[in-house]
Amino acid sequence: MIRQATESHGCMAEDPQRLQYVFALLGANIEHDDRGSQIRITMPPESCALCAGSCAVENRATRSMAPCPISTRMARLKNVLMALNPDNPSSVLQKASSVSLSPALIDRLHKSIVNRTGASFSINLPPVALAARAAWIFGAKAGVFLASDEVSAANPPGAPHLVFVHLDGKAWEQGTAEVMEQWISWCQRAGSALWVSAPDMPASSAPLKAGWGRVSRQIAARVAKARERHWSGWLSTQAKSRLLEVCEANAMFDK
Repeated sequence: MIRQATESHGCMAEDPQRLQYVFALLGANIEHDDRGSQIRITMPPESCALCAGSCAVENRATRSMAPCPISTRMARLKNVLMALNPDNPSSVLQKASSVSLSPALIDRLHKSIVNRTGASFSINLPPVALAARAAWIFGAKAGVFLASDEVSAANPPGAPHLVFVHLDGKAWEQGTAEVMEQWISWCQRAGSALWVSAPDMPASSAPLKAGWGRVSRQIAARVAKARERHWSGWLSTQAKSRLLEVCEANAMFDK
């Protein structure tokens, strides 16, 4: 497929299908020089017919080099990796590329960038798998955060177009609900899409321990029922109203 792609003289950035294919072939490492340490994304030279993987294009008329259009996507992918693990970006990229996303989910990511409306997704789907593709395939600014990150909720670094928040299974805690409302408010003000990792909800039919007393069993049953509640159910009425602008919370994606 790469060989066929090189028959085109255009930049890889013009072809979403080529970008999806090459995503699995990308590499990441740390380079050290006089300017310090920085993340370098590598790709096969034959990936882009315009720059041959160098991200720079020669202007023969002016005898100078200009950035290849793919460099914008490259920079935004670097930002995702750097924010999650600046010491080992390769592990983050490998985690992202090891997860295959369905065409429906890829299409939903694109629509999310255009319409700035997110959705819910399974905790079994790593947020970086979505954020990295949003950056690479569609050139969007994306950020991955924990719901408990109150500092970022007030002002997410990089002002991302898409915000991916991991609830970590604690949507019912008052503090989490309050910070989630901050995320919703920021996304509404910034015109960004909010994607939320749905909390882990154990089955209500799970058997209780035989040795538990009646009161303990009642408490356990109430806790289990509470945890099965949809994450948006813990928000205030005002937050739920704002949520409709930035997240289609009832739309659930697994891969």
